[in-house]
This record gives sequence, structure tokens and C-alpha cells, in this order.
Amino acid sequence: MSAFLTHKRTEELKTLVKSVVAVIIVSLLICFFIGILQSISTVILGEPVTVSASVSTEIVALSEQIKHLVKGLEYSDKVAGDFTKMVISWTDGHGESVLAGWQKELDKAQQDHKQGRISSAQLAQINENIARQLSERIKEEVGLNDKFFDLADIIKHRQTQCLGSSQFVYILGNSIGLLVKPIDVPMGAIKLENGQLAKAGHIACMICLPDDRKIITDLAALPDQPVSAPFVMENEFIKIGDYWQLKDEDNPLGIHKRIKILDNNGLIAGIYYNRANDFYRNERYRKAISEYAKAIELCPRFAEAYYSRGGTYERLGWYAKALYDYSKAIEFNPELFPVYNNRGRIYARLGQFTKAVSDFTQTIKLNPEDIEAYYKRGYVYDELHQYAEAISDYTATIKLMQKYRKPDSELSAVYSDRGLAYALWGKREKAKEDLLRADKLNPAIKPRLEQIAHQFKLYRKSD
Repeated sequence: MSAFLTHKRTEELKTLVKSVVAVIIVSLLICFFIGILQSISTVILGEPVTVSASVSTEIVALSEQIKHLVKGLEYSDKVAGDFTKMVISWTDGHGESVLAGWQKELDKAQQDHKQGRISSAQLAQINENIARQLSERIKEEVGLNDKFFDLADIIKHRQTQCLGSSQFVYILGNSIGLLVKPIDVPMGAIKLENGQLAKAGHIACMICLPDDRKIITDLAALPDQPVSAPFVMENEFIKIGDYWQLKDEDNPLGIHKRIKILDNNGLIAGIYYNRANDFYRNERYRKAISEYAKAIELCPRFAEAYYSRGGTYERLGWYAKALYDYSKAIEFNPELFPVYNNRGRIYARLGQFTKAVSDFTQTIKLNPEDIEAYYKRGYVYDELHQYAEAISDYTATIKLMQKYRKPDSELSAVYSDRGLAYALWGKREKAKEDLLRADKLNPAIKPRLEQIAHQFKLYRKSD
């Protein structure tokens, strides 16, 4: 009997031991997998969180896609990682990744459309809604500041300008399943508060909806209404060279009037272009030239890069190189009005006055309120002894300067130049009137005025 009990007890102990071992093994496996999931979330978000395996897989895949697109813009692994960490941390009201949520919604809508559960119009509406939400979220997370366009700086300061916000839309939109293309808004396509046209380029984004309509999103130039109404490209625009020109000047959709659709290289070229501009502003001209060259290599028809590199060459006194770049800029974008001004200025400096007049005239044709073009053409007419034409241009310059409330010191200089033109033309009384106006506006100019008056004997008593 005792032997039987001993054997039975032994079997019970063996069973108990097996159960305990099984429980321990299962517990260890659970801890192991939880550790992996926490490590994954730590890598992505920078801190451990409790997430399910399926959600972690989605976030890891989305994070890799974001990093891939960032590095595709020629940023470093560190910048790609820091950017991904920042945007993946954007959460919705339930504390979950808002980007992952939008990606899941777009994937489901795509599957529903393939299986006939929703129409193309419904699929397009879902894409549009998420594009609007994405734009609003970027605007909420990243403020506006013209200083920052490089992702490393944006990550640090949480502020950016048009190029930076467009990189956000391009990277995040394409990561979650939207079809986003960057667009160039060339110089002169935006009118400034002073009535003149912008003398700097601009970048925004176009999102292609599944029903072949488009929307434009611009968080920098149109912050109050960053996403346009949908439109059919061919109905609203006409293709002219490299650019799409808006057909209706009244522009009821409130979209940009002239755009150029870019590819990935075009966006990278824009980054190099902005870096070059920074070097130029800091008077590092040779470095600026190098960066402009990289932009041109990536985007060989980049008119603004030729224009700006030409300006750098001009600053260094390399006029032949500047003229070449200005002419290439005009070849690739004949509407680029500031380049005519610059080329005309060099022609005037070189004594090629007829060519200078032609370029200034083209500037005025493209931008009828270009103060500099009128003033410079007036100077060239003076050199050609065409005083009536010079006086006409100086008069137009004065009217525009008064309209846009330019400083008295600048206005005084133009009155002085017009007074000299009157004197050269033999209009003594008109000359005296302008010199007196110039003196009143800026007494510091008196020595020059006295020199002109003495030269032409404007203040003789016999007069």
C-alpha cells in the first residue's frame, strides 16, 4: 500500500512539475514578445509604450516609408530618423498615431473601391478629406518662419517656410497613400501687398485625387485656406512650355495662376537652391555658385537657379558668365521678368544701351509697375541723349514711388535725376522745380543739386 501511494504521489509531482515548467515557459515567451514590442515602440517614438503586435507592425512599416522618402531628398540617416520620430508622435484623440490612422483609412477605402462597395467619387472624397486633415495638422504642428527650410532646422525650431511645409506634405502624404507632387510657383505669379509682383519663387504641392481631379495645398502663401477646391487640370489650365497657365484671370478657385509640376529631383533642386540663397545672403558667393550648380544639375531647366547664379556672377564682376546664365533663365522661362532687369543692368554697364533699353522694356511689359525698370530705362535714355523718353520714365518712377510710399530719400534722387534730364534738354524752369523738390525731400542731397545748378547756371538772376 505504501509503495502504491509513493508511486502515485511521484506521478502527481511529475505532473505538477510539468505544469509549472509550462507556465514558466509561456510567461517567459510573453515577456520576451512584450520586450520586443516595447523596444520597437521605443525606437520609433523615443519612449516605451504598450501597443499590440499588429499596430506596431503598421507603425514600423510606415516609419520605414517616411525615412525612405526623407533620405530620397538627400537628407542623412539622422535627419530621417529625427523627422520620423517627430511625426509618428503626432497622435489623435485616442492617443494613437494620426498618420497610421489616415493610412489605414486610405487602405480600407482603396479596398472597398476595388470590391465595388464605394464609388470613385466616394474614394476621391475620402482622399480629399484626409489631405485637408493632413494639411491642417502640419499647420498646427509647424509654424511659419522664412528662415527655415532644411528639415534639420525645422525639427529643431518647429517652424518653416513654403519649401519646408511642402516637404512635409510631400513626404507624409505619399507615405500614407496620397499621390502628392510638388509644384513650382514662379516669380511674378504672386502679387504682393504693395501691388508689385513677387521677385522670388515659391513651392507648394498638388494632390492628385483618384477621380483625376487635383487639389493644391499651400500652407505658406495661403494659410487661411491652405487647400483649394478640386479641379480638372485641363479645364482650368493651359500648357505653355514647362508651365501650366490658368485660363480664367478672375481665378474663382483661388489657386496659383502659373505653376510648374516638379518631380522628386525638382524638389531636391529646390532644397539646394535655398541653401545657395543662404550662402549668397551671407556673402559666400563661391559656395552659393556651387549649390546653384547642384540645383541645375538635378533640374537642368531650373530658370530661377540660372537667374540667381547669374546674380552671383554679377556680384563678383563676372559679367560674361552672368549674361550667359541670365539668357538661359529667359530661355527656360520667358516670363521671368526680374532677369530682364538684371541683364539690362549689365548691358547698360557695358555701354550696350540699345540692348539695355530692350530688356527694361520687356520687364515693364511683364510687370507694368516695376519701379526699378522704369528708373533704369530712364537712366539709359539719358545716356542716349533721348531726354524726352528719360523724363517720361522718371515721371513714371516718381508716380509709382508715391503710390507705394517709398522713402523720401529715394524719391529725392529721382527728382534730382529728372531735374538733370530737364536741364540737359534745355527745360530750365522744369529743372529748377525738380531740384527744389529734391532738396526739400532730402537736404542731404544739396551738394549734388548745387553742382547741377552751377553746371547749368540755373539760378542766375537774369532767369
